[in-house]
Amino acid sequence: MSEHEDLQENKRDRQARDTKARLLAAALTLFAQNGVSSTSIKDIAREAGVAQGLLYHYFASKDDLLWGVLEADTFLPQLQDIFGGSERQPAGEVLTEVALRFDAFLADRQAMMRLILGELQSNPRIQALWEEGIRREELILQEFLRARTAAGELRAHDVEVTTRMLMYGVVLLHLPGGKTAGGNPAFLTAMIETLMRGINAEK
Repeated sequence: MSEHEDLQENKRDRQARDTKARLLAAALTLFAQNGVSSTSIKDIAREAGVAQGLLYHYFASKDDLLWGVLEADTFLPQLQDIFGGSERQPAGEVLTEVALRFDAFLADRQAMMRLILGELQSNPRIQALWEEGIRREELILQEFLRARTAAGELRAHDVEVTTRMLMYGVVLLHLPGGKTAGGNPAFLTAMIETLMRGINAEK
């Protein structure tokens, strides 16, 4: 392949990524605003500024677009990053970082939260995908808690309950009426301090 052909291929790849990203962004916006059932493929193509036929080059159906939106961005990589460098940090500091970063993650994705909350009760597939995403994150957190318990830093406790208290405690702040979300680190820090009083090993 010549250098010119290589440049052309790279340009096409960038254009394809940009087009797919525009379609996902448009779908998220419209799904969150109008609901999935009230949003058509034509609406999404128009919002993204592409021909309807081109949309089908990237996504086979509206359902395919919906799953693309829901799977495009999760908290899992951030969670892995936090625990990847946490060996020497006290458990309370690590859990506080998890809570603060998860809160910021959700605050930056208000359209996604509107979409999920709007469809959660009526769309079993969205409910299953949401629960699976939370489950993967909980498993990593549970592994951390078990390791710190085995090391004697934390007392023996039900790590599943602790994990759910932390993760769903943050999620609750982003439900309608959750006025402390995305900007009240003092509240989240106090929440973790309260949690730690129950699981810290006695000195």
